[in-house]
Amino acid sequence: MIKRLLAVILAVLLPPLSVFIARGMGAGLVVNVILFVAGIGIFFGLYAGPGLLVYGLAILHAFILALLPARRAALST
Repeated sequence: MIKRLLAVILAVLLPPLSVFIARGMGAGLVVNVILFVAGIGIFFGLYAGPGLLVYGLAILHAFILALLPARRAALST
C-alpha cells in the first residue's frame, strides 16, 4: 500500500522512478524512460508545448502502471 502511494506521488515529478517502484525493470520502464527523455528533450530543444504534451503522456503512463495491478504470467503446460 505504501509502495503504491509513493509511486503515485512520484509519478508527477519523476515518472520513470515511479514505474520502477511500482513494476520494477521491464518494458513499462523502458517505454516510460523513452517518453520522459523525449518530453524533456523536446521541451528544452524545440518547443515547450509539444514537450509538455509528451511529458504529460509519461506522467499518465506512470499513473496507469502505478494504479493498475500487475498481470500475472500464465502457466504454460
